[in-house]
Amino acid sequence: MTGRPGTRRLFVAVLVTVIGVTGCRPEAAPETASTSGIPASVPPAAADAVRATIDAVNAGAGGSAADQQQLLASLVDPDHRSEVVGCPTATTTVRFEPIYPGLRALDVESDSYALPTLIRIFRGDRAAGTDLTTLQLVIRPAAGGNEAFLTPFCVN
Repeated sequence: MTGRPGTRRLFVAVLVTVIGVTGCRPEAAPETASTSGIPASVPPAAADAVRATIDAVNAGAGGSAADQQQLLASLVDPDHRSEVVGCPTATTTVRFEPIYPGLRALDVESDSYALPTLIRIFRGDRAAGTDLTTLQLVIRPAAGGNEAFLTPFCVN
């Protein structure tokens, strides 16, 4: 800065004062449960069920399309499995890369959740593309804990 001596210090002092007066502060990150990245508003049993379902799907990525399609069918909400019957034979597999901090309840009474997710599509063991979606999952009681089920969808 050119001009009168001391002008720079005055400018910085005014800026600090304005920030302090207007309350400009960095926004706090959403409260999450430990280091999982899942919001604290999601019950731990539901969070564990969601992670287990995502991990099960991801275990088949890059492998046999028929095997993963069979697994995906088993992970669809039992009340809606009949809706998957019309899916064409899969030629690709998928891996879900969820944005766990975005997990949110859709309907607390039915234990339904939405999870923003990047889908990585594989042909054999090669990544062939990506897509974005919001997975919808429903939590159901099961022997030994809860299970998270997907809403019906097809992989081609």
